[in-house]
Amino acid sequence: MKIFTIIKENSIRVPKKNFVDFNGQPLWKYLLSELNDFDVTVNTDSSIFKKQLELSNLKNIKVI
Repeated sequence: MKIFTIIKENSIRVPKKNFVDFNGQPLWKYLLSELNDFDVTVNTDSSIFKKQLELSNLKNIKVI
């Protein structure tokens, strides 16, 4: 299954929500960890996310 999601660096309603600690890890990592068995494409404007993703052990993540 292919999944497409958006991970923004800044959010108007909840500032930096994708980087808020959720269960001991950033929210974006929690989401992508749950989707680790799928072919995931992420649209992002965040250089922070890209750097953190490179350091993670997540597979099958394509960033555009």
